[in-house]
Amino acid sequence: MAEEVQLSDKGASKSGALKWVIIGVAAVLLITGSVVGTLFTLGMLGSEPVQASAESAPTGLQDGKKKAALYVSIDPPFTVNFQGNSRARFLQVSVDVMTREPLAEESLKRHMPAIRNNLVMLFSSKTSSELASMEGKRSLQRETLAAIQDVLEEETGHPGAEAVFFTNFVMQ
Repeated sequence: MAEEVQLSDKGASKSGALKWVIIGVAAVLLITGSVVGTLFTLGMLGSEPVQASAESAPTGLQDGKKKAALYVSIDPPFTVNFQGNSRARFLQVSVDVMTREPLAEESLKRHMPAIRNNLVMLFSSKTSSELASMEGKRSLQRETLAAIQDVLEEETGHPGAEAVFFTNFVMQ
């Protein structure tokens, strides 16, 4: 009878160990599947390589294609008082600058204080009636690009910026 108790204890310990091995293998398979699924979803396991950032994008002309666009956000957004009819008016605008040259991107960041100064002066010189129409906003966009290019031309000898985008435009 004592032998039966010892045998059943060995069987229980073998089945307990087997259960933990199965749980461990299942956990490893689950983790591996999750990692592979995530990489596949993110496009890292696809047949074509995916460009991860603007820095890894091609910077020169290749096969007659344009250079990759690089965007520089001018942060924080501009908030200025501008000339209203009878009461104080405010303009808040977020500006992003597009360039195709990494050196121009660095120049934009380096000369940001001068660029911000010129843009604050430009934005605060406008009236609400000028900015109410779509043409007024487009005109301000052209003037903003010219102001940025003037600073870059003066400091680096090259205009650098290709386009300006207003990603937020609020008049109050």
